[in-house]
Amino acid sequence: MRAQSSPDSGSPDPRIRADAANTLARLRLKDGNDQLRTLLTVDPDPIVRANAARVLGATEDKASFDALLDRAVKDNDSRVRMSAIRALGSLKDARAADSLLKRGVS
Repeated sequence: MRAQSSPDSGSPDPRIRADAANTLARLRLKDGNDQLRTLLTVDPDPIVRANAARVLGATEDKASFDALLDRAVKDNDSRVRMSAIRALGSLKDARAADSLLKRGVS
């Protein structure tokens, strides 16, 4: 039996976490949005974070706004930042504009 790395990650293998998020994005399923919000902010693998952002945008998860904005302006990986920016566009919330413009200038 495999041990899980933590209850929030579901699998110790980042490829499995990334593929699961990718599948949810393609199907536009909201089933795991709570867990995906956690993965977006704490997962060490940038592909997992980027895929989590994609799902949250595809499902138009308004509760993810703050986490997506944080990743869009502060994540070290450009794939995560771009996925978070696209997801914010899906949410159609004008509050993101100022922070994104400030990040773009710097």
